[in-house]
Amino acid sequence: MGKEINRGIHTSAFNAARADALGVLLLLLSARESIKKYCNDDVCDEILDECIVKLQTSHVLSTADLHNCVICQASSFEALLRILDYLKVEVTERFHDPVSGNRLGKCIAHLMTNFKLSPERLYASEAFATH
Repeated sequence: MGKEINRGIHTSAFNAARADALGVLLLLLSARESIKKYCNDDVCDEILDECIVKLQTSHVLSTADLHNCVICQASSFEALLRILDYLKVEVTERFHDPVSGNRLGKCIAHLMTNFKLSPERLYASEAFATH
């Protein structure tokens, strides 16, 4: 009975980690679609593809795992940058993947430079205004 409980705990932790990875995969796919919508940037598209493949490989995931999920697009270019910033932190800290985190950071810097956005503007949208 003790082995069954331990196996159940291990399975539960595996399922939680897999759910986290699926959530990040969904956000990466959404960010890739948003890149295509807002700027069609080849540099960031390639970076996102690399991050998607690495996550899928390391967690044995496929897009078929997202069978009932909707891949959406960010509501604005600034929202896309905030999603990328969130993903950078998640892959670096939660998934212990600083290489992908650095790549996402380069994508953000590239987009901000090419579209002449300041870091202050990134979080100055109405979505972050306090009332």
